[in-house]
Amino acid sequence: MEQQILNYKIERLLGEGGMSQVYLGVDQATGQKVAIKELLPHLANHHDMRLRFLNEAQSLAKLNHPNIVRLIRYEEVENRLILVQEYVESVNLEEYITKQRGLIPESEAKELFCQLLDAFAYAHDNGIIHRDIKPSNILITPANQIKVVDFGIAKIAGGDGTSLRTKTGTKIGTPVYMSPEQVRGQVADRQSDIYSLGVLLHQMLTGRAPYSLDTEAEFDIETHIVKDRLPRMKGIYEYVSNGIQAIVDKATAKEKSARYRDCQEFMRAIKAAKLPRFSESPDWREWLRDKRVIAGLVVMLCVMLGFAGFKYSGIPEKWKKQDAAQAYEQGKLLYDAKKYDEAKVFLEKAATLGNPDAQFRLGLCYDKGKGVKQDYAEAVRLYRLSVDQGNAAAQFQLGYCYDEGHGVKQDYAEAVRLYRLSVDQGNAVAQCNLGACYELGTGVRKDYAEAKRLYRLSDAQGNAQARKNLRALLSSFAQAAPAGK
Repeated sequence: MEQQILNYKIERLLGEGGMSQVYLGVDQATGQKVAIKELLPHLANHHDMRLRFLNEAQSLAKLNHPNIVRLIRYEEVENRLILVQEYVESVNLEEYITKQRGLIPESEAKELFCQLLDAFAYAHDNGIIHRDIKPSNILITPANQIKVVDFGIAKIAGGDGTSLRTKTGTKIGTPVYMSPEQVRGQVADRQSDIYSLGVLLHQMLTGRAPYSLDTEAEFDIETHIVKDRLPRMKGIYEYVSNGIQAIVDKATAKEKSARYRDCQEFMRAIKAAKLPRFSESPDWREWLRDKRVIAGLVVMLCVMLGFAGFKYSGIPEKWKKQDAAQAYEQGKLLYDAKKYDEAKVFLEKAATLGNPDAQFRLGLCYDKGKGVKQDYAEAVRLYRLSVDQGNAAAQFQLGYCYDEGHGVKQDYAEAVRLYRLSVDQGNAVAQCNLGACYELGTGVRKDYAEAKRLYRLSDAQGNAQARKNLRALLSSFAQAAPAGK
């Protein structure tokens, strides 16, 4: 790594993409920290890449807004293209959602999103269409200030021949966040940015993009964008309000004429939207309007006088459940992404608040040693808490602990009892394991007919082990049958 670029001392590499590298630099005269973006050497002679890099500099030069990263200087030195920008201590929105915050509650999302809308309203008014709005191009500082970056494929209204141009039919943008007209290769305008902002708001509120290239082909995603409305946010996180869903629907309408006219109108709708009655952190004045809270405060006063062991009784049960559900959803997102250390924090919070799904999943962490030291006894404790609330997955998993003697004394009869509870709720894995108990006579009397019935139920749900067990059982009967029958 170079020690100096222009008059800036290089501190470290901040990041690298397919087009450029970004360094943290320090002005040796003033001590000012800057972000130095340099076009990768092998692209320096590529005409279109040079134009794109210049396009970003020209776009930023037209903009001076507190929520848009500021251009300091642009240089072309010995076939090197260098863009010097203000340095922002931050993380991008993608990392903020997936690694730090999880989904963002409406109260916080509204504040952040209005900063975004203000930035893009300003850019649009100055003739700049971004065309590549996505979480990785949005920075968030520790003070919750938004900064928009990467105007590399922005369209400048009235630009001259040196600005980046595209042929009709060329798709510009990132597939998941493209508007229908961008997918079709048509001209993008401010309504196209508004569509992408609607998709971004969906992701902020649910913790995930509406589509993923990890699970769907690009063509399928583009078909969704052109033909289908975005997935309902309540299907991902039940506490998203109907009002904010309507706002996202309008922003992501298929026809441009049905969307918000501009970011100012979009912002007015966001500001006017009423928050859910029970938000993540309810206002204390709302609490005091609830008679149950007043009663709770009286009881808490008793606790202070000596009646110990009282917890959360001053908070309405539905607020506790909402808080637990949100923490669980964040933990599940991180768990599914195999970020077990981070998932554990949210799952512990939700489990403590009594969420049975969180208790089960946290039990899995201890059972499998994911994000924590393996501890069968703690896994069993958590499974039991979840079983007490009727969680089918926990019933199966606790039954398996008794079946194998993990964290408890091996007890086939108790394993069978728990498997049955889970089977009653249609759990396919429990059906398979209970079938094996009947086949082998562990915890119950051997009953091949019952074993076959359970295997078939599990097989019907796609359980591969049940299918294998069933075939082996039927094969053993065929071999044991007398010849000629």
